[in-house]
Amino acid sequence: MKKIKRIGSVGVLALIVSLLALFYSSCTGSNEKASARMLQAERLLWSMPDSSLLLMEPIPSPEKLKGKQQADYCLLLTHVRLRCNLPITSDSLINIAIDYYSPTSDADKKVASMLCKSSWLLDIGKEVEAARLLKEAEEQIDRVDDSRLVSLLYGDLAYINKEAGDYHTAMRYYDQSLAICEKEGYTDWTVNNLLSMTSIALHDKESQDYLDVYSRKLLEKVALVKPDLQRKVYHNLGSYYLQQDNLVQAESYIKESMKIYPDSIFYKSYMNLAEVYDKMGYVDRADSLWQVALKSPDVGVRANVYQSLYGRALRRKAYEEAARQMKLYVEAVESFYNSKHFKDIMEVQAKYDKEVLAREHAEMQNYLYIAFLLFVFLAAIAWWGFVQARRKFQRERQDKVMKLQIQIHEVSCLKEEIRSLEIQLQEREGMTEQEKNKLENEVVALQQQIKEKDARINQMKVVYNIKEAEMSISGSDIQSLNLFLRLSKDLSSYTPAVDRAALLHWVDITHHRFASRLLVAYPNLSSSDQDLCCFTRMGYSHEKIAEALGNQPTSINRSIYRTCTRLRLKQEKNVFEEFIARF
Repeated sequence: MKKIKRIGSVGVLALIVSLLALFYSSCTGSNEKASARMLQAERLLWSMPDSSLLLMEPIPSPEKLKGKQQADYCLLLTHVRLRCNLPITSDSLINIAIDYYSPTSDADKKVASMLCKSSWLLDIGKEVEAARLLKEAEEQIDRVDDSRLVSLLYGDLAYINKEAGDYHTAMRYYDQSLAICEKEGYTDWTVNNLLSMTSIALHDKESQDYLDVYSRKLLEKVALVKPDLQRKVYHNLGSYYLQQDNLVQAESYIKESMKIYPDSIFYKSYMNLAEVYDKMGYVDRADSLWQVALKSPDVGVRANVYQSLYGRALRRKAYEEAARQMKLYVEAVESFYNSKHFKDIMEVQAKYDKEVLAREHAEMQNYLYIAFLLFVFLAAIAWWGFVQARRKFQRERQDKVMKLQIQIHEVSCLKEEIRSLEIQLQEREGMTEQEKNKLENEVVALQQQIKEKDARINQMKVVYNIKEAEMSISGSDIQSLNLFLRLSKDLSSYTPAVDRAALLHWVDITHHRFASRLLVAYPNLSSSDQDLCCFTRMGYSHEKIAEALGNQPTSINRSIYRTCTRLRLKQEKNVFEEFIARF
């Protein structure tokens, strides 16, 4: 009995071991088949991506793959779908590949996974994150063996910079990608790069000199690429020449694109050819081609046709027709956006009128509000500019009046001097003929100066429209003028106790009430502080100020530091001078 039990337990154990061995062999065989399929799919990735996809999709139980095999599967499947222009709905697969390859030394797989992730980021509108990932991949370029990956990386970097408006950087990357494609013989990629570079050159003045070179290269390569790409080349060249108003060339290239697949209507070519004929004046031809283009299932094409018809109606001043075409254009655009959000077009059309009216009302309110704010802003700027200009004019006028007053005072002084000389001629007897002639010559010279100054005074009155009332000189003005003239000749003649009031008055009338404003703002300034500030505002150097105040230049520096303390300034000469100049 015990023997039977022992045989039975051994049989059960053998059965379990057999099942485990069978399961292991099946898993191993399954993994080996998956690896073989992936290897074959990788070989066909660049030349036959559709066949590569057919090899990848039947791989059984991909969730059971582990480690490198799992990372290879995730990367290859994502890459194949991108090569077949199939949408990538999530980044979960490619994130597995990135997490696995990031710490490894396999630069090719690392860059390939980053390229796939950046493509997904671009598709969902995250250009900044895509650019950051591509720049990180660019650091690996020196270690990448597959030149196709390098060319794709440069092309993606060029595309991002092109969309950002940095044409110079974009052209640099396109040049690098183009150099690789031409060297390795990647003809289709070469043509795609040339098309992109031509597009930039049409918008970037710095690159327009290369347009002829790019066009010539495209024409040399067009016979070597697939018909689909040929049609794109001819169509794009026609579009470019249409933008340049080279209508003959545009017509030729667009017609050439339409010869490829003649049984298949390329509605964009019909649309562009209609534009050409419209500019040439062939209205009937343009209308017939636009009617064909309006049958396009592409809402964007129909919207562009409506926009062209709207522009032509405006040029003809057919405003009712223009309004009708604009309504159709709005409907097409609305339909396009609704289709992007998978809404039923018929339902949207039923609600269109109400939605458009509400949106137009809201937009009109926004426009009025923005216009009002803009008007207020511009009015405030205009008023501020008017006030500043008026203040400047008043300051300049005040300066001119002061200069005129100085001229008048100088004339008065000259007249006094002439009277003194005439008295000398009358009173002095026994004067030699030579001395008499000398005095007479001085009188004549002074009279000539008076004549010139009178002419200058009259000219200033006319030019600046200065009235007599504005030229009245008070006793304080005369006293301050005398002080200024005296200081101009001899600074050491300044007597603080006697001349300070005249000095403050002079600085007031010549520097926009500087002294009065300073004393109101800083009433604690001492008399010496006032002298120092006024002479500094008048533009005298420290040496000249020391001469006027009867001090040494070093003592002036100490006086500046004390004055800075009372003005609550940093104790530095340049700080003090800048403050006085701005105050």
